[in-house]
Parts: sequence; C-alpha cells; structure tokens
Amino acid sequence: MTKIVENALVFYTDGSCHPKGRKGGFGVLFLYYDDVGNEIELDTYIAPSLKGTTSQRMELAACVKALKMAPKIECYPTVNSVVIRTDSQYIVEYHYSALTHWRGNGWCNRDGKPVDNADLWREFVRAYEKIRKSKLIEKVKGHGKGLEKDPHNYRADDLAKLSRENPIARVEYRSSVRRKKSPRTTEVGSIGVQGQQLRIHVIETERLRIQKKWKYRCEVVSTDSPYFENVDWLYSDEDLRDGHYYEVLLNDNPKNPTIVEKIRELELVDDDNSEGSSGEKADS
Repeated sequence: MTKIVENALVFYTDGSCHPKGRKGGFGVLFLYYDDVGNEIELDTYIAPSLKGTTSQRMELAACVKALKMAPKIECYPTVNSVVIRTDSQYIVEYHYSALTHWRGNGWCNRDGKPVDNADLWREFVRAYEKIRKSKLIEKVKGHGKGLEKDPHNYRADDLAKLSRENPIARVEYRSSVRRKKSPRTTEVGSIGVQGQQLRIHVIETERLRIQKKWKYRCEVVSTDSPYFENVDWLYSDEDLRDGHYYEVLLNDNPKNPTIVEKIRELELVDDDNSEGSSGEKADS
C-alpha cells in the first residue's frame, strides 16, 4: 500500500515496450494531495509512440517527462514536495547513482563501464535539480493485488499501452541489428574476458554518444573457444560494423568487458538485416 502524502504533487509514471519491433511509449498520471491528504486528479499525459526503443528507456522517459512537467502545473508553487511513483526497479535502483557518481565519471560506473541510457539519465538529473522542493522517487507494486493494488499504477500502465499502440510513431535512434547465427540467447557475462583473442560476429551496434564509445552485441565464432556461440555485450572505442566478422583482443576486466583492439576483419559478411534494424549505424 502506498504512503499517504499531504500537500504534494504526485506523478504515477509507466513505460511500455513491445519486443516485436521494439515499439514503445509511456504515460504519466498526475495528482494533487492537499494539506489533509485529499486527492485531486489533475490530468494525464500520453506520449507519442516510438520505434526502436526499450522498456527501460520508456520507464526513464516517463520520469523525465514528469519532472519537466512539475514546475508548469498550477499548484506547484504551493506544494511542499514532488513525488514520482513508478513500478520500475531500474529507476528506483539507479537514480541515486545518476545524481552522484555517474555524471562525475563521464557517465560510466565505478568500474568504467558505460552507463546505458546516459542521454536520458542526464536529462533526468537536469530536470530533478530544477525542482527546488522536497523530492521522492517511490517504488510501487506493479500490477499488485489486494492491499498492494494501486489503481493509479494501473491507470499509468493503461496510458503507457495507449502510447505504445499509437499507429503514428517516430523512429528513435538506437541501434543497427543483424540476425545472429547462434541458437543461444543474449546473456550478460557469458563471454569471459581474459585478455584473449577471439573471433566474433557483430550482431548489433549502438553508438553511446555521451561516452563517445560503441556498444556491440556479439557472438563468439571461434570454435576452439569455451565461449563458442555465446552471445554478450562488449564495449569499445573501435569502430566495427554490424554483420561483419572480426578477430579482436579483449581486456581482462569482466566488470567492463571491452574490445581493446581490432586485429583484423575476417572475410565473412552477412547479406541480410533480418532481425529488424531500428536505425542506421550512427556516424562516429
């Protein structure tokens, strides 16, 4: 059960993303609680839909939108606090890191690994710090039952789905994707990095513009490797192309798996782009 708040502006936010085509959206429900806790629904916001996004980006974009909207709402000057309620563990777990050490470390974590969605986290920090009031990011139970059921969370979920299903959608910059050859699914940490050379097939490329690095989803094609056919994410300053095969040198830090050198490109190249590209490969 959510806590009773008084003299507060409360936002319920939710994001939604369909895995097929990675089409997503988000919604915001905002309410005012007076000085004795009476609730007044103010309005809702349904975002335009996006193609080529992720559920985490939609959850985060909803929080950013709520923070940006807050100062423009009529009752804002008189409330004591602004509360964002979300069922996203991603937001609740990482927002403090974004407000503290991530931005001071070039939007990388303490191990030097680039932070995903750094562009939105940077917007989150800017919008958060413009609110000169008490602020709280509060976790609510997603699709809770009984005493844990929060009808406003259900409303926010419905708004996010309406946003996602809007037939008019713009394409968000994300990544370029090719069909993988391996029967295995992507698993973080499945490619052990031990300073070794590996032959890889690049399945997906994403330009991390804030950190000025690349993020690659790769599968191991070295048949003599214990990681043969494993699929994982690797980071690099090296410019590789999706659908191409490379022999590369890895670092030895499993907390920040990195391609430190492109030794050579192999002759095999894919002819198809059949996993559903969500955008052309970004310029470096």
